[in-house]
Amino acid sequence: MVEITPPLPTASFIGSGEGCAPLTVQFTNTSLLAQGYQWNFGDGGSSTADNPVYTWTLPGTYTVSLTAYGPGNTVNTAVHVDSIIVHPSAVAYFVIQPTSVIVPTEPVYLYNLSGNADSYLWNFGDGSTSTELNPIHQYTAPGSYDVLLIANNQWNCPDTFAVQGAVTGEASGDIAFPNAFTPNDNGPTDGYYDPQSYDNDFFFPVQEGVEGFRLQVFDRWGELVFETTDVKQGWDGYYRGKPAKQDVYAWKAYARFSDGRERTMTGDVTLLR
Repeated sequence: MVEITPPLPTASFIGSGEGCAPLTVQFTNTSLLAQGYQWNFGDGGSSTADNPVYTWTLPGTYTVSLTAYGPGNTVNTAVHVDSIIVHPSAVAYFVIQPTSVIVPTEPVYLYNLSGNADSYLWNFGDGSTSTELNPIHQYTAPGSYDVLLIANNQWNCPDTFAVQGAVTGEASGDIAFPNAFTPNDNGPTDGYYDPQSYDNDFFFPVQEGVEGFRLQVFDRWGELVFETTDVKQGWDGYYRGKPAKQDVYAWKAYARFSDGRERTMTGDVTLLR
């Protein structure tokens, strides 16, 4: 009696890939003498299709195997070790505070909450951009602005997050001056102050929406001791490099607001030492 042994199937396939999650790969089955197939994709997923298409959603390195079943319960397996490399994709996200500001003086703070990212490109919708992690931006004209963030990583797997009408810039304006200040004794400065500081080292206005500005400060004899056209620059209480004496000083100011209004003001301020 002659026993005929069924030929063994030969399992083989073409398919590999490297890229960003989710990564989809098309496999081409080149097996011979097989009647059925079992694919294992290394992440718990499987298929019995001849030429499957499979998607990996989680980052990692995966081994793919194909088992070919032939006549008479014959089996052969092909294994491609670490043939799939899936890189993590960046996840872009941010929040904005506040969402309504008086232009051009109130800033917008952008808080970056992106994940799997190490580089950023912001588009503020007014023609300006930034690559900072958490930028602070000031709009100069009234309007509604879309804000977009592209977050990317070392594998060049970027993600984009955009908010339509994220910020509204409003035209308005107001200004007010204090009646006293207490300069420090550390010497003259460039006059640029921190408006959020609780110190009272500079004479400067509390303002919003100021586009044009001029401030002049005079001593009691009418001599000009300080002048600026920059609303972000205040008087530090020094004159010609020396501390101005404790006294009452007169001031005159002009302001033009983003809504088109203009205002001229006068008053006095007490310098205390």
